[in-house]
Amino acid sequence: MTADDQGTFHSDDLESLLDDVDNLAIIMDLCSRKIVGWATREHIDRDLARRALHMALRQRRVNEEALTHHTDRGSPYTGDDYRGDLSHHGILPSMSRSGNRHHNAPAESSISTLKMELVPPEDYPTREEAHQAIFE
Repeated sequence: MTADDQGTFHSDDLESLLDDVDNLAIIMDLCSRKIVGWATREHIDRDLARRALHMALRQRRVNEEALTHHTDRGSPYTGDDYRGDLSHHGILPSMSRSGNRHHNAPAESSISTLKMELVPPEDYPTREEAHQAIFE
């Protein structure tokens, strides 16, 4: 990948952040390694994934027709509404084969780093305090 490729490959991942009471979806530009979209919600579902996607589309000026969006085969990404959002914007969906454990390694690594550095659950008595510390 080159600098000209920036904004052409995205990776997406969902994971629990705070003892299963708060979940995070991120979308990473694989060329710049920047998080270009994110969302949090109490439940992992299609709405969580779609909110992160919509943020990425609002925040990044990319040639959507040249964008490949890679996810695993989880239910938040296989629903008609999520795939419809990608199709509506001319984005090419990409999914790994079943059992491929390295499909989203960059996005998964980012969430893991965030959890290791900023999410000691005992330090945040409320969800709001955790959000303030992590996202601001």
